Amino acid sequence: MILFFEGKDYKRTLLESIFGKEHARVISRGNLRDEKAVLDCVGYYYDPVHQHVFILPKVFYKNGKGFGFLELRDDSPITDSADFVQKMKDEGWAENLLTDLPIYLYQAIEKYRRREADTIATEKDAAQNVMSSKKGKTETSLMDVILSLRDFYEENQNLFILTYKQNHSGFNKVNWAKTIRTQQPVITGKSVIYPFVVNHRKEINYDEELLVLFFSTLKYINGEYHFGFVADQPYNLIPEKEFRRLLEKGKITKRLETIRSNYYNEKFVRLWELLFLFASKRSNISKAKEQEEFLIVRDFNIVFEDMIDVLLGDSDAPRSLVKQQDGKIVDHLFKGTSLTTGNRQVYYVGDSKYYKDSTALDGPALFKQYTYARNIIQTQLNWFNNGREHLKYRDELTEGYNITPNFFISGRVEKTYRFTSSELTLQPDEFDKNFQFKNRLFDRDTLFLRLYDINFLFALYAYVNRSQSVRTNFKAEAKQKFRDDFIRYIDNEHDFYLLQARKREDIRSVVDARFREINGKVFCPYDEGDANWGLLMMGLERDAYRENAGLLASLSEDFIIKEYHLGTEPYVYYNGLLNGVEASRTVALRDSFKDADGNFRRESVVIGCYNSPEQKRWILERKLYNVRFNEGRVGSVCRNTQQVFTASYLLLYDYSDRSADAECYLLTGKNKILNASVMQELDYPKTDWSGDEEYLAYGIGEKVSGRINVRDILERHPDVGDGRPLYLYFVEVKSFILE
Repeated sequence: MILFFEGKDYKRTLLESIFGKEHARVISRGNLRDEKAVLDCVGYYYDPVHQHVFILPKVFYKNGKGFGFLELRDDSPITDSADFVQKMKDEGWAENLLTDLPIYLYQAIEKYRRREADTIATEKDAAQNVMSSKKGKTETSLMDVILSLRDFYEENQNLFILTYKQNHSGFNKVNWAKTIRTQQPVITGKSVIYPFVVNHRKEINYDEELLVLFFSTLKYINGEYHFGFVADQPYNLIPEKEFRRLLEKGKITKRLETIRSNYYNEKFVRLWELLFLFASKRSNISKAKEQEEFLIVRDFNIVFEDMIDVLLGDSDAPRSLVKQQDGKIVDHLFKGTSLTTGNRQVYYVGDSKYYKDSTALDGPALFKQYTYARNIIQTQLNWFNNGREHLKYRDELTEGYNITPNFFISGRVEKTYRFTSSELTLQPDEFDKNFQFKNRLFDRDTLFLRLYDINFLFALYAYVNRSQSVRTNFKAEAKQKFRDDFIRYIDNEHDFYLLQARKREDIRSVVDARFREINGKVFCPYDEGDANWGLLMMGLERDAYRENAGLLASLSEDFIIKEYHLGTEPYVYYNGLLNGVEASRTVALRDSFKDADGNFRRESVVIGCYNSPEQKRWILERKLYNVRFNEGRVGSVCRNTQQVFTASYLLLYDYSDRSADAECYLLTGKNKILNASVMQELDYPKTDWSGDEEYLAYGIGEKVSGRINVRDILERHPDVGDGRPLYLYFVEVKSFILE
């Protein structure tokens, strides 16, 4: 076996000596007058002189070296010599790489050629029509025959066992009826002796002869081409050297012709056909040109696209979404679970990058990828307007748009990779977010893009594997991974909240009144008529904390606002909070932090202090508890908007006596940002005003019966020793509740 690498430059004299001048010119790139040419194709070439030649994809030509470590020469290719095989092992590459990779590569190109016969760019010798023997075609390549012989062995284990048992079960059993009828006995006294007996063994066993030829052929293939076919068999085979001589002289072919009429069993007839095809192609080496085979693809990226699409894409995806009206063609399109709720589906949009190249992942590539998603959204809206079946992207209540996952996927090979592991990995590459307006996550023009790598070896293996379950299992796992990764990425970039109108029956009027404030920022994941319709999801860019704070404070008048994290079903998350309402009630402290099932709630508690009796009196009379909100001011909470704006309880302690029990109060959820002048009008007990102070003021509700000691909590958080507020989730304070 001879190996070349796509993307490597070789001397023209070498290419012409292996492929011939005509083919060398077709498969290489460069000026015809240049001494060297770059191979810009992938594929398979065969003639009986040079035997099997493979041009490997450029994913194996890494950093200018074959397989990342091998110095390549321009005047000679790599051969699968014992020395080379050992080097591969020493470098940590899998032992079966050199035996399986060429086979899978050939099968991938051939499969694509059959799937897209009218569009693939292949070059083959005109005298040889390369077809797949697996579908009963009359003409096949030598590689097709070899693979069919391998498949026959894997699929017919029971046939081999049964044949052997049947042929050997009567070796020592005497056929007395035939012996008495045909043999002359010797009579001695009262004894009758038959010196010659007849047993059940045939003089000529044609089944065994065919199987001996079959297993001898597999052994020859292993030794000649290093394909690694392992065959367990009980026969005495023809020595490899003798088999080669008989094969090349055409004597195997002649023997097969002689015994053809002895087979009627369908499987043995099929085996005879395969052996005859193989022997015919390997005899008469002098006619090398006539036996030349050539299967090359100039643009392997189109094969890689098909590989990934078979693994990921929906075969029934609407043609108008794949081949879009502006002429753009989407590589991969499949329905997947929405990022906002498990009750909806959206289209995931993918684009293959056969070989990761940073220059190919910006500019036009980004523009096209974002345009794919915009076109899909618009088409779904057109179908909605025309009454056609569609996926729901736009929420009619808020006019927000669902999130569309968008991704690149490229092939990758590492020496630790194996054929059966996908190694589907999210890469750290960041792409500029596409948007029209800042801080509008649910706007139709806000689009995100991520990059994935997939094990190229696995993609080959899964693409050609005869088991559909390999592809089905991968697709299910990949869909879940895409969704989880996008959720994690977007949730890390945004603060999410769940909003429920304080008067649920007024949700439409509240949304209409607040439309300019919330447009593009909120989305209702449920359809009208659903029990959870009206529960809104809001996503705010984390770095716009000051803008977000003002919006949250304003919206708290009309909405109950709860912290949320993307990835949990919204209504399930919300119902696990404080009953989904802020009712005025008196609750026992020991029960207030737990839901009906005894689980600690997901909500937050603010642990704050007062410095004097006058300050405490002001807090309880005004029903307000204020924390500093000036950026840069000591103790300010202006950057921690998510937990700060969704706190449900206040644990109020005396700063001068932190060992005393704290009092617990419900928070109404109605928050305000107040400046110095407003605080002065409210008679806040402070004398040294600078005039630029800002405060976030919590509305205080009912007092909770019971007390809790916060001394241990404060000791665990020494950074709040100066009196600044501390925000914790209920689960973090559960061990300090007084029963």
